[in-house]
Amino acid sequence: MHSQFNIENDGIAILTLNHQSHPVNVLDEDLINETLEHFNHVVSNPGIKGLIIHSGKSSFIAGVDLSLLGSIDLEHPEKFKSLLLKVHTGMVALEECPKPVVCIINGTTLGGGLELALCANRIIGVEGATGSIGFPEIKLGMFPGMGGSVRTPRLIGLQNALELIFKGKMLNLQQAYEIGLVHEISNDPMTSAKKWILNNPSVSHPCLDEAKRRTLSPYHPKSNMIFAAASHLIRQDTWKNYPNAQAALQTIYETTQLDLRPALNIEANYFSKILHLPSTQEIIKTLFIDKKRLDQLAHSPMNLDKHFIKIGVVGAGFMGSEIAYSALSSGLKVALIDNQPAQLERAKTMISDLNEKALKHGKTNTKTTDFLNSLTLSDNYDALSDCELVIEAVFENRSVKKAVLGQIALHVSHHCIIASNTSTLPITSLAEYVNNPQRFIGIHFFSPVHKMQLVEMIWGEKTNDHTMASALLLAKLLRKTPICVGDGRGFYTTRVVISYLSEGMRMLDEGFSPALIEHAGKAIGMPVGPLSLADEIALDLALNIREQTIQDEGSNWHDDGIGSVLKWMVTTHKRLGRKSQGGFYDYPAQGAKKLWPELSHFKKPIHQDFNEIKERLLFRQLVEVQHIINAGILTDPAQINVGAILGFGFCPWSGGPHALIKSLGKNFIEKTNQLATKHGDRFKVIK
Repeated sequence: MHSQFNIENDGIAILTLNHQSHPVNVLDEDLINETLEHFNHVVSNPGIKGLIIHSGKSSFIAGVDLSLLGSIDLEHPEKFKSLLLKVHTGMVALEECPKPVVCIINGTTLGGGLELALCANRIIGVEGATGSIGFPEIKLGMFPGMGGSVRTPRLIGLQNALELIFKGKMLNLQQAYEIGLVHEISNDPMTSAKKWILNNPSVSHPCLDEAKRRTLSPYHPKSNMIFAAASHLIRQDTWKNYPNAQAALQTIYETTQLDLRPALNIEANYFSKILHLPSTQEIIKTLFIDKKRLDQLAHSPMNLDKHFIKIGVVGAGFMGSEIAYSALSSGLKVALIDNQPAQLERAKTMISDLNEKALKHGKTNTKTTDFLNSLTLSDNYDALSDCELVIEAVFENRSVKKAVLGQIALHVSHHCIIASNTSTLPITSLAEYVNNPQRFIGIHFFSPVHKMQLVEMIWGEKTNDHTMASALLLAKLLRKTPICVGDGRGFYTTRVVISYLSEGMRMLDEGFSPALIEHAGKAIGMPVGPLSLADEIALDLALNIREQTIQDEGSNWHDDGIGSVLKWMVTTHKRLGRKSQGGFYDYPAQGAKKLWPELSHFKKPIHQDFNEIKERLLFRQLVEVQHIINAGILTDPAQINVGAILGFGFCPWSGGPHALIKSLGKNFIEKTNQLATKHGDRFKVIK
C-alpha cells in the first residue's frame, strides 16, 4: 500500500500519501487507483464529515510517473484514455460531494500532484516549505491533462492560468498564495485543516460555479482579448514546433464554455491525442526516462560508495565562483583560489548574492553567514592540500592552464582528482601538465552553473575508471545530469554549438539578413539565434579559441570560414559581445537588445531564402553530431539527446539530435547530400 486512510473520532478522514517504491510521491497507476478508492469511500460513507489529504514524505507529489506516460501503447490510445477518464470521474465525484476537502502541500507539488490538489476545496501550505509548485508538462511535449487545464482557469483566472501552463512557470509557496492557488500558509497545517472543515461542514467546489465559468468564456470581452493575445504569443514562441501548446490553448478555449464533466472529457481527448504522438514519446524518453538513468549514474564505469567533503576551485572568475556556489549549496566545503585578492572578494560577493536570491525565492533555508562558513578564500595553493578533487576554472588559454595545473599538482595529495573546466582543449593534452594523468579528467560545466543542469565529463587517454566514477558521483551530489564524452577538440557540446554559430556567421558574411538568420534559429527550435548565442559566449573568446585551435592543429586545420567576421567584429570594432554591451547586438542600459545597425556592412544582393537558412542551421548541427558518433566520441543515444537539449537547448521538440536523425531516416542522407553539393563538404556525413 502506498497510502494510509484513517477516520478520526471527529469524523474527519486523513489520507496520507506515501509511495513505498519512490523517494518522493509520484502518481503511478497503483497510487492513482488507491487514491480514487479513498475518494469513493469519502463520498459514499455518511460517517465521514470531511477529508484531509497530505504527504508522508518531505514534499507533496512530484507529478505523474512519466514511466507510465512513456510506456503507453501507441496503437491503442484508448487504454490510457480510459484510465484518464476514470481519474476524472473519481475527482469530480469528490468535488460534487458537499463534504469539505483540504489538501496540505509541504513542498514540491508538480503536474499531476498539483492537479490532484486542485480538486480540494482548500489548499494549505506548510510554512517554511521549499520546493516548486507548477505545471512543467509543456516542456515535456504535453500539457496538464489530469484536470489542470480545466480547473486552473476557474480557480485563479485565465491570465494566471495561461502563464502557469504555457510558460511552465514554477512558483514558490508565497507566490502560489499571492495568486490564490494556495489559500493559507500555516505552521500547524493539520490543526488549521481540521478547524476549517469543522467550520465549513457543507461546501461547494468553485470549479462547479457556472456563473464564474461564464466570465472565462471566449465570448466574454476580456477573455476574448486574452485568448487572442495568447494565440499570437504561442505561434510566435513555438514556431509551430510544439503541437502540445496549440492543443492546450484549444483545450482551454473549448472547456471554458462547458460545465466541469464535459470539459474534462474534452481535455482527455486532446491530452490523449498529444501523448500518443511519436514526437511526444521521444521527448518523454529523452527528458525523463533517459535523463533519470543518467542522473542515477547507470552509465558509470564502476560502482563507488564515495562521499566528497571538500573540493577546490582555482580561478575565482564568473565560472569558478558559480562552481564554488553550486558545491557549497550541496553541502560541500570549498577552497576557492585566485592570485588576485580583489577577484576573491568579488567572488565572495557573487556567491553571497546567489544565496540571498535562493533564500528570497524559497530555494534554501541556509543563511548566507552559515553558507560562507564552508568557503575558504585564498591566493595560496596550500589551501588545496586536503581537497579530494580540484577543478581548474581559469581562462581558456593553454599556457595559462599549463601553469595553473602544474601548481595544483604540486599542492594536492596523490589521491586527489584534478579536473579542467575547459570547453575546447583536449584533455589528453592537458593531462601532460599533471604528474598523475590517471587521476585527471575534464569536467565541463555550463554557464550559469546554478541554473544549467548538464555537466560534460571528458575522458582523457589515461583517465581511469575510478576517476570517472568519482567525477560522476560529484555531479550527482551537485544535482547535475552528467554525460561521459570521449576526448577531442570541443568534445561534444562545444563542437555542435560551434557548428551552429559558425553557420550563422558564414551566412551573415554571405549577405543573408542578420534578422532572418536569428529568426531562423528560433524557428527550428533553438532558444536563441546563432548571433545572439555568439554574443553570450563572447566574440573575443570565440576568436581566441579559433586561434588556439589553428595553432594546435597546424597543417590539419580546416578553415571554418568565420575568421573575417570575428576579426572585423573584435579587432576592428572592439565588439566583444554582451559583456561589452556590444557585439552582433547592442545592449542598451534600458530596453531590449537590438541588432547592431552596422551589420549592414555584410549586406549583399542575394536571394533571402528563409527555409534554406533554417535547413543550414539545423542540418549543420546534425551532421556534426553524426561525425562525433562516427568518431566514437559519443555513441550512446541517451547521452547524445540529453546532452544536446540540456547543454545548449537543441530543438527540444525533436527529442534530441540522435532521435531526429533516426526519425528522418534516409531523408537525412538525401538532404545533407543536397546541402553539401550547394554549400560545401561541411555538410557531408561521410568525408
